[in-house]
Amino acid sequence: MYLNALTCVYEVRRQTLSSLKGYLASRVQVGFHDELKAEHASYLWQHPELCAMMADFLQFLLPRKPSDVFMFAHKDFFPFASHRPPGATFNTHTVPAS
Repeated sequence: MYLNALTCVYEVRRQTLSSLKGYLASRVQVGFHDELKAEHASYLWQHPELCAMMADFLQFLLPRKPSDVFMFAHKDFFPFASHRPPGATFNTHTVPAS
């Protein structure tokens, strides 16, 4: 009987520690995401031209609904590139020669 009670106490402690570890890990993750969101919001606040550029791009993209968004974005932003990067930008897509 004593051994069963001791085993029961051990099991409760083990489950409690496991639950606590999971809880703490989730809180750290939530804190990280909140901090990252705050950093992103701060950057967007400091650069209103970025918001305007993204809004213009979305207004251009959404009515057309392209099947390949990456190629569509490449064609839209390529004229503004100061130099052509070596190789493909994305591994999943190839950029056709212009």
